[in-house]
Amino acid sequence: MVGFHEEAVTFVDESVIYALKGFQTTKPVINPEFYLNNHVYQIWLFKEDKNEINEILKDFPMFKPYFWHYGGVDLVSPTVNKATAIRKIKEKYPDYQLICVGDGHNDIEMLKLADIGIAMGNTGYPELKEVADFVTPHIEEDKLYDFFKENKLI
Repeated sequence: MVGFHEEAVTFVDESVIYALKGFQTTKPVINPEFYLNNHVYQIWLFKEDKNEINEILKDFPMFKPYFWHYGGVDLVSPTVNKATAIRKIKEKYPDYQLICVGDGHNDIEMLKLADIGIAMGNTGYPELKEVADFVTPHIEEDKLYDFFKENKLI
């Protein structure tokens, strides 16, 4: 579960460990009562098998799923996402060009709305690269600044 300032899982098992590999270097906070003391803005669901996740999601059509590259998915309100924030920013600053950079499934809508959408080369989501105006080198190449300079974005 994700709150405004904190996040927690209700328990840790093999599915959680599998899904979080590559994301966190520390063990997640375990708090089965997190939702009792925090506003929850996002729910995490962990299963190594994406088919099992899709079966579970059939019972929860009120959530928009954003899949991770490992066995996890973010569940959020369909009306609140990065694209919602981008619309607000563009509304408030209509005279500015907005550049957005993303690497995840939850970045697709954001890049579609950006004036300039940039997909990170390390993304595991081909559909993100398809909607992007640019694709950077892999993050481990440490060439993001060079990429921006070469493409006259800064």
